Amino acid sequence: NTGIEKFMFVITDDAGLTKELTLNITTTAAAGDIKSYTAVLMGGQGNVNAGSFYSSKDNTVMFQASAITNQSSVDFVFWYGATSLYAIGAPTNSDANTAFTPLFDSWTTKNDTKFKKVTGVNFDGITDDSVITAQATGLTDTKVASLTVNDVVAFETAATSTYASRKGIFKVLEVSGTSGATRTIKIQVKIQD
Repeated sequence: NTGIEKFMFVITDDAGLTKELTLNITTTAAAGDIKSYTAVLMGGQGNVNAGSFYSSKDNTVMFQASAITNQSSVDFVFWYGATSLYAIGAPTNSDANTAFTPLFDSWTTKNDTKFKKVTGVNFDGITDDSVITAQATGLTDTKVASLTVNDVVAFETAATSTYASRKGIFKVLEVSGTSGATRTIKIQVKIQD
């Protein structure tokens, strides 16, 4: 089991002399496996060629119609806004709701994914969840805005009735487009298995 175990020994020799010895052994959990998804393309709220809604559970990008019928699977959405620019947020985020012309007001399930931009992380070197767990702890923001190429973002999905909360991290590979809501973002995702 993980944690600290304390072992106490009392050693007695032939003459009856004793010595006490205490050892603390700390067991840490082994790093967990991850799934890695490359080149996940998402389109802004006005893009008809790329969906805006992402499920990290099965690496699915959905269009609005599909997202409405799979609300519990939507972990985050992408939109382009005048002040947020390239932004990714949870269905609970008010700016995301505004971008999709109060779509989320009618949803019965809105996953409250949390985010944080991180620095100093060797994203390409992540092969297990140790870095992800360290970075995706204590998150409070429901969106990240002004995303640019090479930004790295830690996130934690909300627990739902169908799957447990998971921690992940993504890197922005590409931002493109010149016309507001039709812009796209391409990310690489690494998430706990």
